[in-house]
Amino acid sequence: MRAEPPAAARELGAAAAAEVPGGMPLLVPLREFFEGMVRFDEGDRTAGSQLMRAGRRGLAGLEPPRELVGVCAVAEQHAALALGEALHAAEVLAWAQDQLPGSGELTVLRVRAHLAADETGEAEAVLRETASAAALLPATPVDRYLAETALGLRSHRRTKALQALDQALALARPNGLVRPFALAEPAVRHLLIGHSGGFGSLDRFAQTVRGRLVPQAPPSDLTDREQVVLQRLPSQRSLDEIASDLTVSVNTVKTHVRAIYGKLGVNNRRSAVVVARQHGLT
Repeated sequence: MRAEPPAAARELGAAAAAEVPGGMPLLVPLREFFEGMVRFDEGDRTAGSQLMRAGRRGLAGLEPPRELVGVCAVAEQHAALALGEALHAAEVLAWAQDQLPGSGELTVLRVRAHLAADETGEAEAVLRETASAAALLPATPVDRYLAETALGLRSHRRTKALQALDQALALARPNGLVRPFALAEPAVRHLLIGHSGGFGSLDRFAQTVRGRLVPQAPPSDLTDREQVVLQRLPSQRSLDEIASDLTVSVNTVKTHVRAIYGKLGVNNRRSAVVVARQHGLT
């Protein structure tokens, strides 16, 4: 849940080595399921989704604790939706409806299903109707607020989206829960990155989350001078003022900016700042 798949893989290896014949039957399908989560988070999404599905099916008849059902259902449904596997996602939702009635986890699954179908009104209705649903897992309230963030952005209510994102960060910080943010809608992740520095006392944790979300390597090599200009783009200073700061002509700055846009694959200053933050360049 801290979005550290290599560390999770090491723990799984240790778990497999420690298993003994005749141990708890639950451990084998659970290990398979968590291996699927690791594969998914490392980028092998199709194989990861298939392993999660196999692991969850292996839990049939074993009566796993509701908390484990919640972990599996939330992770597997997201994987299925991310891959556009509607029938797979529906299968997970049906399983959760049977295993987790009235839970906060089921609320999250229902809201995600509506969001995936672009049913914004229905998603908002579910959130209203299930306001008192109790969560089994610490990550579930975080997921709920991230869903509210997505809904706020979809309805062009940026202030409401930021308030929900702030709540999600506050709830995630005590346990270092980064994975919910990694699984949030792209627009939510972009808001987190774009609002960097604006979360007050939560900024340090927001930076930690951002560091786990963004690629570590830049999309294209920038020259030293382009990097200097890029560092100044998040400010409110005009290109003329940036040129004055650097003691070069404004045409030189414009040339650097055009090169930056081309290398980052954007066509305006705001997008360049967002992409630069995604890649850890500012």
